[in-house]
Amino acid sequence: MLRFLPMLGILSVVSLVQSQEVPKYYRDRTKILNMNLIKCQDKNKVFTNYRKNEYYNLSIDSEFGMPHIEVDFENNTFPLVFDFGNSDNILITNAISEKVPFCKKNKTYTYTPNGEIRGEIQNIEIPKFKVFNRIFENEGGTLMDWSISSTSPINGLIGLKYLQNQLFTLDYENKLLAITNRDFTFASSEKIELLSFPYHPYGIHFLGKVNGKEVIIYLDTGKSHSEINSNLVAQEDIVSDKSGSFYPELIEVEIGSKSFSLEYARVNKLKRKIDSEYPIGMYIASDILKYITLSVNRINDNNYLIFH
Repeated sequence: MLRFLPMLGILSVVSLVQSQEVPKYYRDRTKILNMNLIKCQDKNKVFTNYRKNEYYNLSIDSEFGMPHIEVDFENNTFPLVFDFGNSDNILITNAISEKVPFCKKNKTYTYTPNGEIRGEIQNIEIPKFKVFNRIFENEGGTLMDWSISSTSPINGLIGLKYLQNQLFTLDYENKLLAITNRDFTFASSEKIELLSFPYHPYGIHFLGKVNGKEVIIYLDTGKSHSEINSNLVAQEDIVSDKSGSFYPELIEVEIGSKSFSLEYARVNKLKRKIDSEYPIGMYIASDILKYITLSVNRINDNNYLIFH
């Protein structure tokens, strides 16, 4: 019986190696470390000042992990991506265009964040829709083929233009959005002043640090994967495959007094059409935002962000 023990040992080693196989793609090696340092510790305190009628339920799509909010049109209701990156009017796609009343206007183009043409779109006017408990009539918008900006069909985008002069809190984990026009403060919360840029008037931009370098960080709920500017890391260490380009070494991100780290972070040459002495350092997308509870106050002269 003892003569079989060496073989059993070999089989155990083989099983251990198989269980620790290296992920097929670099994207599967990405790790977010120390997120407990930036996670909200008491959400009840965050939401305590909101009233019952100021809560809105979100849905989170299973493919991209992005938040969606219900938008009521005249005859139908559809979930649209709640997109911090959409600095324009409401956008619908050909996935729902046959079921949404609108009038066609002129054709124009949609652009990448750095101002390059992405594709042709149709300007439209929507007679009436309701979102965030507000009714908008004869509102300008755009109609776009979903394939211009997505690998899978989406219904459309609704952005922060429709939350002007509001205070709101976003919580991915509980699929919750709270919105108010009442100005109040959060106990023991650090305010991060937001930057304003004409081409992105409603975007969430602020100063932070990536590996100790002061940079502009941008929040984008309409993106699935966060990215670090490849100019901030050693080019010779970047690795690539069909899933993208990645930096295998540890990257530390600092936002105010809070921080977290990334391993095998996705990297890209990040550009935005902004005028600043600071470079774009990072897009924080839904893959990280899902761990964070955040608030934005833009009531009156306020323009700040809080990571609770």
